Amino acid sequence: MSTDKDILEEFFQKLENKLRERLPRATGKTVDSLEHKVQNDGGQLLAASWIGALEYGRGPRKSSQDQGMWRHIQEWLAVKGMDASESNAKRLTWWINMHGTSLFQSGKPSEVISGVINEQAIDNLSSKLGDYYAVSFVSEVLKDLKILKVI
Repeated sequence: MSTDKDILEEFFQKLENKLRERLPRATGKTVDSLEHKVQNDGGQLLAASWIGALEYGRGPRKSSQDQGMWRHIQEWLAVKGMDASESNAKRLTWWINMHGTSLFQSGKPSEVISGVINEQAIDNLSSKLGDYYAVSFVSEVLKDLKILKVI
């Protein structure tokens, strides 16, 4: 019989695998950043700090000061086979800093993440854990009743 930790491990491993399948691959850094950790009292799915931009896009910045994003844009352009010159990367970075990405402008999530991590996934986990704890509770009660020679 599975333990609660086994149920959590399976849940987080499935989430991680599904996200790996759905996430767009350019440089592979986002997919490579995915990992899950399960402890006795819960678990976590970890990813790079920018993963939210894949779901909602990136909004404009309040400051136009360069934060070095153009280097990441330059790498992305090169992987996509586009003009990856410094000036082109800086121009695209300026545009994003001023206007946000097209995904952000659309106002609609991509569902790359929410298509995996959603209410249904949480309900499935709750159901499995609920079943596990119900069976464990009944087993303990039956043991106690046998000890008391009630059954």
